[in-house]
Amino acid sequence: MIRGHLIIFNAYLLRVKYATQTAIEHLITNRQLTLTKPDNIPLKSPLAR
Repeated sequence: MIRGHLIIFNAYLLRVKYATQTAIEHLITNRQLTLTKPDNIPLKSPLAR
């Protein structure tokens, strides 16, 4: 029973690690896009405010 909980916990940790990694990558790519092309943000976008 403990072994099953460990497997579930490890899978959860892997999922969280993957999700945070992808989120950080998205943030970095968005930051680079806004740094290189700030004029491409439309006026109706919430980022423009």
